[in-house]
Amino acid sequence: MRRSDRRAVYFTTALATLSGLAYGYLLYFGEIEDEFGPVAHPWTAPLQTTHVLTVPLFVFALGLIWRTHIFQKLVSGARPRRRTGIMLLSQTLLMILSGYFLQVCVDVWWRDAWIYTHIVTSVAFVVSFFAHLVVRAKPRPA
Repeated sequence: MRRSDRRAVYFTTALATLSGLAYGYLLYFGEIEDEFGPVAHPWTAPLQTTHVLTVPLFVFALGLIWRTHIFQKLVSGARPRRRTGIMLLSQTLLMILSGYFLQVCVDVWWRDAWIYTHIVTSVAFVVSFFAHLVVRAKPRPA
């Protein structure tokens, strides 16, 4: 994987993660009081917009490494980091799909289901991403 591709993945992952965390925090815990009662925090809408606009960059960055890293490792059967890579890939696909369905769903029950799915898979993605970076290959015996 090229250094520029790796940096693109790291940068867009950080943008999507931070904007999603900040948006989620303000959405669920950021209500403020005004003279008419509780209202959403003024930064909620800009953070949602930031998250929705940065995630396609993240998906594009994944597309950059699909053939040279992800697909190549899956086909070759490479052992180092395989578990974390497969877990990361599965959570990535579920996270992207749930985020998409969350935007287009109108039924309240399904919307809530997609919200919970998106939150759970996003947390699992972040944990898997860090595990994938931290786990190192065992040195080969000489």
